[in-house]
Amino acid sequence: MGMILVIGVMGIVSLMIVTTSITALSSLRSAQSRVANEQALAAAENGIDFALARLQKAFDDYNADYPIPNAPTASEPTPPCEGTSVAQPSTFSNAAAEKAWIQTQLTTLLAAHPECIQQGGQGEFLILKPVTPLVNGLYPKYGRVYSVGWSPSRGANGAATRVLKAEYIFMPFRPTHAVLTGGDLAISSSTTVRAAFGVDPALASVHTNGSITNVLGNPTVTGPVTSTGGSTQSSNNFQSNPGGAVGTKANQRIPRVSARSLYFHAGSVSPPVTGASWFDLCPTGEVKPYSTSGPCSASSTLGSSPFRGWSFNSGSKLWTASRNVATQPGIYFVHEANVEVGPGNATIPNFTVIASSQNPDNCSSKQYGNITWDHYAIDAPAYPNLFFYADADVLTGSNFTAGRGTTAPPVTSGMFVAGDQIQLSTSSSGAVGSILAGNSCTTSPLVTSNEVKNPTVWYDPNSDAPFTSVITTTLWLEYPGITP
Repeated sequence: MGMILVIGVMGIVSLMIVTTSITALSSLRSAQSRVANEQALAAAENGIDFALARLQKAFDDYNADYPIPNAPTASEPTPPCEGTSVAQPSTFSNAAAEKAWIQTQLTTLLAAHPECIQQGGQGEFLILKPVTPLVNGLYPKYGRVYSVGWSPSRGANGAATRVLKAEYIFMPFRPTHAVLTGGDLAISSSTTVRAAFGVDPALASVHTNGSITNVLGNPTVTGPVTSTGGSTQSSNNFQSNPGGAVGTKANQRIPRVSARSLYFHAGSVSPPVTGASWFDLCPTGEVKPYSTSGPCSASSTLGSSPFRGWSFNSGSKLWTASRNVATQPGIYFVHEANVEVGPGNATIPNFTVIASSQNPDNCSSKQYGNITWDHYAIDAPAYPNLFFYADADVLTGSNFTAGRGTTAPPVTSGMFVAGDQIQLSTSSSGAVGSILAGNSCTTSPLVTSNEVKNPTVWYDPNSDAPFTSVITTTLWLEYPGITP
């Protein structure tokens, strides 16, 4: 009986060991499958992010859409997936029809171009980005991106597969602060930041992704004053800040400032601005019309310096708006040169100045692209919602005003945009609109830090920035069961 009992116990223990081992192995396989599925999802998401980032750059640089796959072009000689672009049907009868279309397209793409598979994170991904419809035949506005992810890799034993779709739209950037800078900001003397007519005063805010520095005098700001970096400055006229102390706020998105990007984007604004009102002031002293090929690339010439009140100094690469021959209204794109205003006082009814730099993406070799302006008042922008736009710095001096609608309608406003630093110093009523400084480079010999000293800035939030749009996803969806 003892032997029977021992054998029975051993049988039960052996059964428990086998059951535990099977359970452990099953749990291990389940965990491995779950990890592989999560890694495949991460790889697919990596593909979506890669495509959207690429689309934003294409839109910023060339106001263009780059499908995937794509044939080489002058602006993209080595696309990440080279092949024939895919046109997506405008509509699908139902979700199943779109799923079948995705299965076919991904399978076809893999068969024709297996080299388009890319490594991402803990797996591989493949992107399909159909040609984006153009709005009025001019520029991409919305579209879809499909991405399939595999882990550990396509064709591996037990590989997991996940397929995602993202729908996106390009939304215009709208200024949400009266003054927004990427680096430290000084607010001093009798500076006043308030709202334009009909705008809630609490919206006239100031923010820097750096720190608020050198609050001298008693500046007035009716909206919140905040910084991302620590700020110990204060003013008893910071009306929305308890105790007048600068508040803390997370980094605010500052769109890329690129005069070249704005140039290509100009053809898509409404109403069109690339006709008789647009002038390319070239670094040769010539003046040319707008060209879809880029700044100063037109074959025809409108004239040369002096031109419509502008004169050019070839030695210093400086275009000057002169009082001797009244500067005429228009949109002036100053290519790879600086801008300055001559002595005297004048009022220009409709006027926008855009200044591009030489080597704008390399701070060590970046030159020109600065705007220095005073005395000459501007009633309204000639380019929608934009007074000054500089790849480098914007510096304003005394007795300068821009815009209308400070205390009575209608409100006429525009933006002051600097890729590097901005410095507003004037004792006059200042600007109606908003101020934006990207602080891309801090080595400029003209302005080394952001400062608003003495002017009044009248904030108008009711106008889109005319120089860029920001890609925004409107749908993120997974398609299970697709196995390309």
